[in-house]
Amino acid sequence: MRVITRMNLKNESETPLIDFAGRPLVNPTADKLLRLFSLHSVVTVGDEHIIYSKSGKADHLCKLLELLGFTQKQDNPLVVKHVEHKNKIP
Repeated sequence: MRVITRMNLKNESETPLIDFAGRPLVNPTADKLLRLFSLHSVVTVGDEHIIYSKSGKADHLCKLLELLGFTQKQDNPLVVKHVEHKNKIP
């Protein structure tokens, strides 16, 4: 996971700002990638995919999947509906 992501990051024209606090994702470890993935949940209802994002950045999941080689820029099946999730304190 780490090796594939690092190889694909080298092919990017600009380093994506998808690390924590909007920093550039540079030489990510497998642990960091898993923590970034853990900020998102995908729920499928029928043909619709809904992305829930704890960070408020659902598009980051799509970029992570692209860097891992699961999707391509033009062929991203998860970009259907984004639902931003924000933790609220009662």
